[in-house]
Amino acid sequence: MRCNDVRERLLPFVDGALAPDEARELEAHAADCEACGAELERTRRLAACLAAAPEPAPVDVDVAWLAFHQRLQAAEPRVEPRAWWRRWWLVPVPVAAVAGAALAVAWLAGAPREPDEVRLVQALDVLEELDCLVELPTLEAAGLLGDPSEIERALEEVGG
Repeated sequence: MRCNDVRERLLPFVDGALAPDEARELEAHAADCEACGAELERTRRLAACLAAAPEPAPVDVDVAWLAFHQRLQAAEPRVEPRAWWRRWWLVPVPVAAVAGAALAVAWLAGAPREPDEVRLVQALDVLEELDCLVELPTLEAAGLLGDPSEIERALEEVGG
């Protein structure tokens, strides 16, 4: 028998619940092994001490709970709520945080945008500078050559 097996069977052995073969094996190991012998002796002393102890009186759970609750309340320190003026920072700090977040969103999203007219004029200027586009048959077929209002209308249709 190994030491781990002995430790697992000590309480059943002391209580007399082990089979006779196992009990003899355990006694033999405890006689040879100093550590297991000492553990067996401690377990026997503990069992004897517990057997000699008086039987505990029955406990009324309701009475015990009430006594526990009263002791707990007596030991619990009373904390008075702090006056509102001691917590002055609880309002302005979150308000400042929200205002800062709103400013950041406005700054990031509010980059100035060019009006559509400016973008259209820039697109027309680019088209006028590209002389090679004037010669393309595609522009002629679409009727976009020469008249800027036609180019503007075509860009609006495309969504540009």
